[in-house]
Amino acid sequence: MNHEPSTMLKSVSLLSVCSLGQMFLQFAFQVVLAKHFGATVAMDAFAAGMALPIVICTTLVGSLGYSFVPIFLERMHEAGEEEAWKLANSVGLLLVLFTGGLSVAGCFMAAPIMQALHPGFSAEQLHETVRVFKVLSWLTLTNSMTTFLQALYHSYQRYTPTAVGPLAGVALTVVWTILLHEEWGILAGASGVVAGAALGILIQSPLYLRHFRLRILFDESFKKCGRLLLPLILGALYYNLDPLVDRYLASKMTEGSIAHLGYAWRLINGLLILCTSGLSIVIFPVLIQHFVSGRESETKKEIAFAIRFLTFILMPVVLGLVFFSRPIVRDLFQRGQFEASDTARVGILMALYVGVVIGASLGDISGKVFFAIQDTWTPVVIKALGFTVGVVLKFLLGPGYGVEGLVLATSVYYIVNSVIQLFIIRKRLGAGLYAGVPGALLRSIVASAVALSAAWFVFKAEIPYASIPAILVSILCYAVATWFLKDEFTLKFVETVRGREKTNDEISKDERSPKSE
Repeated sequence: MNHEPSTMLKSVSLLSVCSLGQMFLQFAFQVVLAKHFGATVAMDAFAAGMALPIVICTTLVGSLGYSFVPIFLERMHEAGEEEAWKLANSVGLLLVLFTGGLSVAGCFMAAPIMQALHPGFSAEQLHETVRVFKVLSWLTLTNSMTTFLQALYHSYQRYTPTAVGPLAGVALTVVWTILLHEEWGILAGASGVVAGAALGILIQSPLYLRHFRLRILFDESFKKCGRLLLPLILGALYYNLDPLVDRYLASKMTEGSIAHLGYAWRLINGLLILCTSGLSIVIFPVLIQHFVSGRESETKKEIAFAIRFLTFILMPVVLGLVFFSRPIVRDLFQRGQFEASDTARVGILMALYVGVVIGASLGDISGKVFFAIQDTWTPVVIKALGFTVGVVLKFLLGPGYGVEGLVLATSVYYIVNSVIQLFIIRKRLGAGLYAGVPGALLRSIVASAVALSAAWFVFKAEIPYASIPAILVSILCYAVATWFLKDEFTLKFVETVRGREKTNDEISKDERSPKSE
C-alpha cells in the first residue's frame, strides 16, 4: 500500500470534505431544533434522552475498531481474507443480538431509567423525556452497527462509503424533522435521528453483506480481539459516564440548562468531526501496517506528520471559538424560540469547551498510537484517572457556577489526559516523534492571528449573518498567510492544484496536435 504523504492527504481531504458537509447539516439540524423548540422542556428532554444510548454504544463499541481492526488485518496478513471474515461475521452477529436486546430493554424500562438519571426533573420534563428516550434507545443498535461497518471499510482503507453514509443520514434527519415537527413535536427530531442512522447503515452495508455468513466462531482470533477490547470496555464503563454525570447535575439547575449544554456540545462535536475524524481514520491502519512490519522510523514519521497536520487545522478553530463563539451562535440559532439569553449562555459554553477541542483532538491521535501497538490498557488507565479528576471538579464547580462549571471541568480533564498520553508515547518511542511540530505550531498561530483579525473587521461591520462572510474571509486569509509562511500543507495543496492544471494543459495540447498516420 502507498503511504506517501500526498496519498494520505488525498484520503484525509475526502473525509474532511464529507465531514464538512456533515458538520453543516448537523448545524442545520440544530438550527431547526433551536427555531422550533428553543431551550424549552422539549429540548431538555431531547438532550437528556440522547445521552444514555450514546453512552451505551460508545462504551460497548466505541473502541471496537481499536481492537477489531488490528486483529482483522493481522488475520488477513497471516491466514488470508476468508479467515479474517470469520472473525468479522462472529463480531457482527453478536453485536446485532446484544445491542438489539439493549434497545428493546430501553423501550420497556424507559420510565424508571430516566427517573433515576434525572432526579431534578419535574413531572412534565420526566414524561417528555421518557417519550423521547423510547425512540432514541434504538440508537444503541444503529450507532453500534455503524461503528462496526466503518471499522470494516477502514481495514481496507476504503473511505468513501463511511464518509457518504453519515452525510446522507444527517441530511435525512434534517428533512424528516422539518416535515414532521408540527405534527410530532420533538419526537420528529428523535425519530429523524434514528431514521438517518438507519440510512447510513444501509449505505455502508454492501461490504459486510458480500461476506456475510450466519455463524459465530469463538476461535483464537476472536478471543484475542476480546482480550484487547476488555480493558477498553471496563474503562469505558467508567469514563463514558461523563454525559450522564453532566445531565444528572444539570437536572437540578434552571430549566434549559440541559438544552444549553446539548446545543453547545453538539456544535463542538461537529467541529471535532471536521478537525480530527478524517486524519485519525486514515492514520490508524497506516500505523498498524508499520507496526506489524516492524518499521519504527516510519511510525514516528507518520505520528509527527499527523500532529503537524492537526496543528494546521486546529489552531484557527480554537482561537475562533475563544473570540467569536457568541456571534456564531447568534447567527445560527437566534430566531423563533431561541432567545438572546440562550445565545449568550451557549456562546459562553462553546468558548469554555475549547479545552475539549484541543484535548480530544490530540487524545484521538495519541490513542490511535497506543491501539496500533496493541496496548489498550495504558489509555484506559489515563482516561479513568482523568475522568475521576473531572468528576470531582464537576461536583465542586457545578453548584456554584452552573453548567459553565461542568464544561470547564470537562475541558480541564480532557487536556490533562492528552498531555499525559503524548508524554508516555514520547518516552516509549523516543526522539523524533514530534519533528517539526514547534515550527508548525508557530506558523499556525501567526496565520490564525492574521485570519481572525480579518474576521474581526467583518463582524464589526454588523452586516446580517456576519458569521458566513467572516468565516470565508478568515479561511482565505489563513490560506494566504500559511502560503507566505511556507507551511508544508498549503504548499502541498498548491502543488497538487498546479499539477492538475498542468496535466489538463498537456491533455489539451495533445488534442490540438495532429495525429500521426
